[in-house]
Amino acid sequence: MGVAVWADGFRLEPFDDYSEAAVAAGLEPPFPGAFENATFVMGADEVRALLEDAGFSAVEVATVELTVVWTDVECAIAGILGTPFGPFVQALPSDRRGQLDADLRRRFGAPSPIRRTTTAVIARAAVPPRHLEKPWGHEIWYALTDRYAGKILHVNRGHRLSLQVHERKDESCYLLSGRLLLVQGRSSEAVTERTITAGGTWRNRPGDVHTIEAFEDCEVLEVSTPHLDDVVRLRDDYGRQDTTAP
Repeated sequence: MGVAVWADGFRLEPFDDYSEAAVAAGLEPPFPGAFENATFVMGADEVRALLEDAGFSAVEVATVELTVVWTDVECAIAGILGTPFGPFVQALPSDRRGQLDADLRRRFGAPSPIRRTTTAVIARAAVPPRHLEKPWGHEIWYALTDRYAGKILHVNRGHRLSLQVHERKDESCYLLSGRLLLVQGRSSEAVTERTITAGGTWRNRPGDVHTIEAFEDCEVLEVSTPHLDDVVRLRDDYGRQDTTAP
């Protein structure tokens, strides 16, 4: 993920010009604190602490000084009024819009070109993989979005997952290491068994009854739709039948 925070502990001059003029013209903040410059003012240390406290890993933070240049007053006003508050400005009565325009012209009345300098804190961070203990081993969730999910399943030798079925989840698997027994079918009474070795692949479509049993320690790469809680256990060696317990 990426994060950009303008100002780095200093007032953001273009925003100041806009917000102060907007308030003077009678523009109501569209939400609490919308015109408060302090919401933009965070230093590099604050950004790093915020991300680290939120559980992100590999946090990288840099501070960059930026200068915004407008060729003339007209461009400066257009740039300011092109903020997300633009529609609210357009909703002002014509006399109030005229007042705002005149106020901005006064504020940007410096000789052309008009320059405003500020500082940006740029941060990049990663979401650490999630480790989940299971009675048969463990899972590492390395990706979870609204479109797909990615896991690595470590299955201990002699253990097997529950015999289960998914209503919506569609998953494809690749055996990274080890050797396992794949049990699969359209019902619990009509399953087939086959041995999978490292490099083997298989797919569990919605409605497929399936399980795997490890002949030796196994690492399974699984990519699926994001329905990770979509599991109906038909049989389980660890007393989790008819539950969604880990």
